[in-house]
Amino acid sequence: YKLNMAAAILLIFCDTAATTSLPFFLAKAVDEGIKNTSSTLLMKYVTLYIIGHIACFLIVAMRDRLLQYTGNYMLHDMRNKLFAHIQKLPISFFDRNPVGRLVIRVTNDVTTMSELFSGTLVSVLSEIFIMLGIGSMMFYLHPMLTLLTLLTTPALVFLAYKIRSRMHEAYRLSRVRLATLNSSLAENLS
Repeated sequence: YKLNMAAAILLIFCDTAATTSLPFFLAKAVDEGIKNTSSTLLMKYVTLYIIGHIACFLIVAMRDRLLQYTGNYMLHDMRNKLFAHIQKLPISFFDRNPVGRLVIRVTNDVTTMSELFSGTLVSVLSEIFIMLGIGSMMFYLHPMLTLLTLLTTPALVFLAYKIRSRMHEAYRLSRVRLATLNSSLAENLS
């Protein structure tokens, strides 16, 4: 999985570069093409802007396809290893634990782990790099305006922290209820 994850991170860097270049091309098109009434420069920057959007689309499509493949491969391996481990457990273990609960637990936990590594982790990394890239571009274009914009950051962090704890509790509660429902369904249907 290491090679696929490294390739996904490389694609994240490429996506960040392409995404942060788009406003730059647009600004150049307005500043140099429209203000100076130069149709040649305008066409040049508009073409670069369109190519940038196409590059973003292709990079994200390749990254998502790679992550989907990696996630499915990880899911397959984890389920096989867990199944092999469960087969080695003594019979007394199955007397103490309902089979439906075990099946649901293995299925849901493995799926959650796969989603974490193949989607969530890479999405968070991608968003962080894009924010850093946008911040760098903003600082390059107008340092004072960037510093003024960053003054709102502590308030945003505080709000995110407050909302996170409530969301975490709601998510945990929904997972517990879903696990209970699924295990009783699996136990009664089998």
